[in-house]
Amino acid sequence: MTKKSFVKLLPMFLAVIFSAIMLAAITAAWLAMNKEVDSNGLEMEIGVPASLIISDSAEGIQQATLTDVNESGDPFSVTFTGGASTYIPATYDVANSSGLKCLENSLGISPATGLITSGGSYHFTEATKGSNYIDYVVYVAAHSQEITGAKLKIKINSATKTTGSGAVAVTSGSLMATSIDVYQITGASSITGSSGVVDANSTYKGTLNVADMVAGSGDHEEIYVVGGADSTGTIPLNTSGYLTFLLRCYFDGALESSVGQAYIYSNLLDTSAVSISVKFWVVE
Repeated sequence: MTKKSFVKLLPMFLAVIFSAIMLAAITAAWLAMNKEVDSNGLEMEIGVPASLIISDSAEGIQQATLTDVNESGDPFSVTFTGGASTYIPATYDVANSSGLKCLENSLGISPATGLITSGGSYHFTEATKGSNYIDYVVYVAAHSQEITGAKLKIKINSATKTTGSGAVAVTSGSLMATSIDVYQITGASSITGSSGVVDANSTYKGTLNVADMVAGSGDHEEIYVVGGADSTGTIPLNTSGYLTFLLRCYFDGALESSVGQAYIYSNLLDTSAVSISVKFWVVE
């Protein structure tokens, strides 16, 4: 059979993004004076435990065996790498067809806080694929036999950035806003196409971010993608089926490091290359 490589070169992203509206007090993170920022790129490795296998293609997951999955012979991880680029900010909003929106202007944004100042002017518009975010699609299945009564979770396992002295852990700064919206795709879905539309076959499971991973707690530290706290599901055998997940990646300026202070702001912006390790695992 043809060996399927798990390594795919993609144009990568970095963004600095903006924010969210609250009814009582409106805040929006953005880059004051700058709408675009150069990035040194992002690399993502997605891993699974020994009970599962993973691929970046439907054909690859169905043909996969534990000894002949790809050129490296590793059925338990897939890596996406890419080069530097420039991206325009966006943030999650269920009301938009892509699930994201962006801020068209930065009038009234404080360069010191990344938030709208009193009386600041703003306007939101639909986010677009390739400009505001990058998508990764992965296929997950069980090997040997299907797993019934299963609960499957996903989380960001680690985040590092490249500096002059090498790779160091991300523990503060704007890279803490690295975020991933997780969707499960069932049947034919336009979310994998160029439009990036979230349609009826695409189910939003939740958002992960580095800030909660570093804190080791929070609503965005880990999420269920199969089953839940009080429910279970099935992970199919790879030769008969698979689960499809889309990871939509961006930097979320709505995250605040403290009240009134966004992680992303013009006065202190980190555009280092960042590597994210993402983990699926079966909850016992």
